[in-house]
Amino acid sequence: MVKTVRTIIVTHDPDAFAFPGMGQYFEAVECAREGTLCPRRGLWSSGGVHSARRGGTFVFKRISAVLSVFSIALLGLAGTAQAGITQWSDGYESNPFGVWERGIQGGDGHSWVDIGMGVARTGNNNGWLFADNGWSAMRTAKSLGGFPSNRSNCAAAIHADPVGGGANIGLEIWDPNGWRKISHTVKWIDDSAGYQLITLPNLNLNGVGTVYLQPIYGNNGGPAKYIRLDDAIIQCVY
Repeated sequence: MVKTVRTIIVTHDPDAFAFPGMGQYFEAVECAREGTLCPRRGLWSSGGVHSARRGGTFVFKRISAVLSVFSIALLGLAGTAQAGITQWSDGYESNPFGVWERGIQGGDGHSWVDIGMGVARTGNNNGWLFADNGWSAMRTAKSLGGFPSNRSNCAAAIHADPVGGGANIGLEIWDPNGWRKISHTVKWIDDSAGYQLITLPNLNLNGVGTVYLQPIYGNNGGPAKYIRLDDAIIQCVY
């Protein structure tokens, strides 16, 4: 018998439930047990499931058999007896020029947002970084006020897709109080692989009120590369 967990997901992204495995998982479990789930991209309706309208802040509460595939991918919680997850996500869909700070760069580095260009991982929009001889980054601030008080077991991630050749792409989490870098990682992604997940696990965010999630890319001379970005996540378990 599988153990139950309590899953709470908070997101401002209307496409948050489009992550591979998440919708399919809940559809399979709920349709088998109740036959009442009616998934519509960004809107869910079934017994025991409550959601805000599309484009708003989703608060998803459900007693379910196991964690979603996407939650397990970030935090490795398969087999946890009782757990709650609070998750924020952003896919560049809602006010991306206001949400994402750009102009963090050196040399010929540059960053921007694609609107409806057909190259996003999900939804319509994505961000990108460019560098030939230089570096570039973009960042977004997230208040942790809506997260649990115990934030000792958290993770962050973003999906990246290099264009023009494989690339080492970085992901950083910053505390703006003194601009302290909490954690960082670099992942090599081949340009034929499509969007790949870059993950920062094992984050202890206790005592931090706001964090900045920052993807970053540097290049020291040819070929020039673009790094597409989509579907950023911050997730905590309690």
